[in-house]
Amino acid sequence: MKLTAQIASPFLNQFSASIDSRTYITDETGLIVASPCPDQHNRVHESAVTALAAGEDRVAPDRLFLLVEHEGHVVGAIGMDGIADNAQLKHQLLRVLKISLEATLGQLAVQAVLNYKQEAVDSFVADLINPYHFDPEKLGKLALSLDINPAQQRTVFLIHIHEIVSQPRTDELKRKAIGKIKLETEQDTIVSFTGERLLFLCAHVKGIHPYAERKLAEQLHCSLALSGLQAYIGIGRREAGMKGLRTSYFQALQSMRLLMKLDKDTRCAHIDDWGLISLIDSIPAELREQFTSHYEFIQHLNPEMEETLEVFLESNLNTKEAADKLHLHRNTLLYRLEKLSETIELDPKKFNDALVYKFLLICKRLKISG
Repeated sequence: MKLTAQIASPFLNQFSASIDSRTYITDETGLIVASPCPDQHNRVHESAVTALAAGEDRVAPDRLFLLVEHEGHVVGAIGMDGIADNAQLKHQLLRVLKISLEATLGQLAVQAVLNYKQEAVDSFVADLINPYHFDPEKLGKLALSLDINPAQQRTVFLIHIHEIVSQPRTDELKRKAIGKIKLETEQDTIVSFTGERLLFLCAHVKGIHPYAERKLAEQLHCSLALSGLQAYIGIGRREAGMKGLRTSYFQALQSMRLLMKLDKDTRCAHIDDWGLISLIDSIPAELREQFTSHYEFIQHLNPEMEETLEVFLESNLNTKEAADKLHLHRNTLLYRLEKLSETIELDPKKFNDALVYKFLLICKRLKISG
């Protein structure tokens, strides 16, 4: 890692109140890259060049040079001129600065490695979810290079953080979200932002599927909420292999979209929670329109009749259960259902006709929600 002005200047500025104006940091060539005195910037300090060439610290009556090392290599020097007064104190101060600078370089190196790995993960995820191109063999090799076992079953979670772009410091919030996720999941969990708001999470989840996935999603939601990040979480099925992970992704995506369209009061949903709705949602909108166009009446049901029909179907055609839920006398419910069947010639008490009603009501919900 090179010692540059971008690294050295912010570092030196932290200590501006306690250092002499004749303090400076040079790179490995002796070029001054940071100093409280702007006139010294980008000047070669000859004494620093000598110290760097000799490969050792230099102490003179009026100046001091300490070599700065990173991973066993000299990357520059930190020096101070005019140390005759309080030489010992200034020597101690400069040594503290040297140690701090080397620690900073170490931290930056670790962060650079983490950033590089995250970029590789981001690239892997982008290829995995690309709707137009899919190369499972290439992805399998890339997974192995990232220490991801392609044969291991994993579940994809998609987390829509719907307030992140309305707040300042978007990058900081993204880092916070990823940090929270990693604290709650296994070490080998794949985490990547696939857009401004959408966080991709692929985890090896232990426990019974899908209950363990739902529990993890609720934990993630609570953890994000405690950090001020509100989210919707869609969950796919547990799958193995690159094709399986891709399938799990599209399931999680559909579940998240349905959650945001149809049930905004719920924050987490597994694809299996949607049942028939997810199947009908997969049918192209124009085909749904063709079918429902033969049953225009469904668009004009009054709210009372629509609620009656919905509850009756949800009660598995059980009139007593439906009447109790609606707080109606059973005869009143039967009257409404009979009136509906006379008007439309579809009897909701008959299984096949009830299926048509169910399909039509779901199509209506999907159409209204957009």
